Amino acid sequence: SDHELATTRTPTTFIWGTQDPYLTSEQAMPAIGRMPDATLHELQAGHGPWLVHPQRVAELIRLVN
Repeated sequence: SDHELATTRTPTTFIWGTQDPYLTSEQAMPAIGRMPDATLHELQAGHGPWLVHPQRVAELIRLVN
């Protein structure tokens, strides 16, 4: 719900493939934008950007910790 998203206290990193066939980042942005400490990183990939760019995804995850 909007309230749950707005009260999320955990920093959340979304790593999105630009060619994701299930949900585009543009479609997800309304929900992501409601989270106070959420970031979105887009990589040239499909639904599993970690399979195409494992090192870059690891770097992005390390930034959060």
